[in-house]
Amino acid sequence: TEEETNFFVRRLRHLQHICQSVNGKLTTGTSAVDVSKYLMKNLHPTPAVCGYPSSKALQFIRQYESTTFDRGYYAGPFGYIGKNDADVVVALRSALLSSTSMTTTTEDDDADD
Repeated sequence: TEEETNFFVRRLRHLQHICQSVNGKLTTGTSAVDVSKYLMKNLHPTPAVCGYPSSKALQFIRQYESTTFDRGYYAGPFGYIGKNDADVVVALRSALLSSTSMTTTTEDDDADD
């Protein structure tokens, strides 16, 4: 693939994120679905949520985080994958909604960013 990569800092009120925007052209025979599956397999959980390298970070979390703490719906991929395009982001502070209830594990209601 031919690609262009740009790093930038997204400044929020209480924190900053180092971000990377990647643009590229698909090789012949590759679809948006193929690329989306590859990216979700290799980028989830995102280092911004889990740590890096993810295998060591997950091992650390499992070893030191309380087994009674359920991360639940805190973060995950969200978006759409079409035949010719896709748009997927990491959703933070997520919840499961139904017609009668909402389930979330985020305890910090005062966090704005």
